[in-house]
Amino acid sequence: MPTESPADQPASDADLREASQTIIGLPSPGDHLATRLQTVVEHLASAGKLPRKPLLLWRDGDRTTRHAIVEGKLIFGRQPGAHGVALPEDKALSRRHFVVRMTGREASVEDLESRNGIAVNDSGNRIKQARLRDGDLILAGSRVFVFLDQSASD
Repeated sequence: MPTESPADQPASDADLREASQTIIGLPSPGDHLATRLQTVVEHLASAGKLPRKPLLLWRDGDRTTRHAIVEGKLIFGRQPGAHGVALPEDKALSRRHFVVRMTGREASVEDLESRNGIAVNDSGNRIKQARLRDGDLILAGSRVFVFLDQSASD
């Protein structure tokens, strides 16, 4: 009878945090990669089991981690409409703030002429449109969204 090896068992929150510390080491001042990796690990640690599809993770005001699968296009904002995720409590978001699109296996994010704009991976990296890669952060409103594309490893 086969037994589960440690690699087959899901990692605990503590394991993920420890691994992130090993990966990033002690961050130096201004080390954006370390901050980015820590954010991704914290979101993953509290997300539970996720589907192997392109998705965005974020935390609500109560620190609950949520996710939305990106198929075609997905609009985020206070009142995004039928193809969107509504975050009405975030007053820093515009009604229709940004859209994430999947075109084949390529993902992109676009600012929808929002009042406060968006940034990718660093608050100083304000963009109108950008290609997304697995692990990219989208900073919009008062939230940090993590783009994950676990399907890319298939």
